Amino acid sequence: MPTGYVSDLYIGKKEVSFRDFVMGCARAFFYDAPEEIPEEFAPSLYHIQRVEELRLKLAGVEAWGEQTATKEAELDYLRQLSVLREDALKVSVRKDRYQVMLDEVREWQPPTAEHEPLKRFMIKQLESSIASDCKIDLVIKRRLSGVEYKQRLLKTVRQDIAYHLKKHQEEVEIAQQRTNYVRALRKSLASME
Repeated sequence: MPTGYVSDLYIGKKEVSFRDFVMGCARAFFYDAPEEIPEEFAPSLYHIQRVEELRLKLAGVEAWGEQTATKEAELDYLRQLSVLREDALKVSVRKDRYQVMLDEVREWQPPTAEHEPLKRFMIKQLESSIASDCKIDLVIKRRLSGVEYKQRLLKTVRQDIAYHLKKHQEEVEIAQQRTNYVRALRKSLASME
């Protein structure tokens, strides 16, 4: 069975030039390359867009007065409590489903001795799933003052900006490397024509 890279050669579907074959194979070196390899690769805009969003958020948080910071700290604390309640409910429902199945498996009488390992396996799967999937982290973070919350949020946003700037720079470098690679490849192919 031919690979996708040689399938046109295999079936003789069309005339495949050396250049077409090389460029088709080169696509394998770019996990996200479109059908036709571009002349120039561009970095994703995701990280730089996140930087702009975070800078706006940073400016907004920096502008908070004490009253706003206190209100936002309280809202964040209440959101955390809500998430904890939702998580606890989800875990409780999941644990109930696992437990019902575990009870059924324990009551099940395997048809033969050869099926005993299957029963033990099912029990082990359910018990280990209960142990790992049904934990509830009920640690409630300390209620922060407005000043503490604002400082913590500013620190987090600045760290996020630094992270996304770094990731964007990495993408710029990768895009340039890819562009250089393809240009060198095309130049070498042009010299063969």
